Amino acid sequence: MTFDNMVVILKLVSSETVICQVISDTEKNMIVRDPYLISAHTEKAENGIRTSTFYSDWFLGSMSRIHMIRKDHVMSASIPNDETKKDYLMLVEHKDEKEMLQQLPKAQDKPDWDNLDYKFGNDVSRN
Repeated sequence: MTFDNMVVILKLVSSETVICQVISDTEKNMIVRDPYLISAHTEKAENGIRTSTFYSDWFLGSMSRIHMIRKDHVMSASIPNDETKKDYLMLVEHKDEKEMLQQLPKAQDKPDWDNLDYKFGNDVSRN
């Protein structure tokens, strides 16, 4: 089975758990888009155990949203449940929106109106 064009969770030999969209799944590598590290925090709550899930950019500071993962670095791969997939897609959508806003042309500087030399109507000298 290949994971082409699917959102997947990868458990890596480094013990990291990554969620990403697989663009290409070849014999030796996976090309992925927008990988996020998944971490969980479990704590005791009044009504039992509560687990919180956190997502962080796996390649923080990278200019590229596309990365390669060697398949021999993947211990396991799985399809995320609906809630996890929804959370991931919201993160990607937010990143897409932020990227689009950065590409919008910036507002031009306002002209210095006081230094413009405009003459309106007849030039009337004041005495």
